[in-house]
Amino acid sequence: MNGYECYRTFLALRQHFSKWDYNFHQYNGKVKATPKSFEKRKDKYWFDKLSRMHDPLGRMIAHYSMTNNPFIRDVCQDKNLYLERQGRVESLSYIFNNELKKLLPDFDENFIVRDGQHPYIIKELMGERISLETVAIIVHLTGCVSYWSKYFKNDPLFDAISMKISKIHSFLSYDEERFRNMIISFFQKSVDFC
Repeated sequence: MNGYECYRTFLALRQHFSKWDYNFHQYNGKVKATPKSFEKRKDKYWFDKLSRMHDPLGRMIAHYSMTNNPFIRDVCQDKNLYLERQGRVESLSYIFNNELKKLLPDFDENFIVRDGQHPYIIKELMGERISLETVAIIVHLTGCVSYWSKYFKNDPLFDAISMKISKIHSFLSYDEERFRNMIISFFQKSVDFC
């Protein structure tokens, strides 16, 4: 990956994490960016520098998943977000299992909307007590976003959170059946997630 390719990937990830109608995987990371536009940028040094680093895509994904609109300089200089996310992804099942314990014992209580308040699982995510990856897996397996969207039609905070949950899920690789069984065994009841 060279500096220009890093630039295009950076723009594609920005589109992916900020717009519902753009999917990084569906469009193969393609965006309208030319080498000429790249050469005019004052920050092209940072894209060149990022292209020489280990796992530039992983670094960009980590920053876009944890911040709203990262600067390329921050992606290059701050390796902590990248290392934290890599640690979570590499030990996904262990972290997922431990973070399930932070949820309420009654499965439904984690997802119910009461008096216009965000559900418990979203509050735990916003309080950084459970990870975005754990919430993304649970939300994907339960399909609870459609239920929540009835209650939060004009809530910009919920829109931003649900977009981030939906968009990060496409970058996760895990065995759905195994994680579904982990949820079922944790709550000790048979739940049909389909």
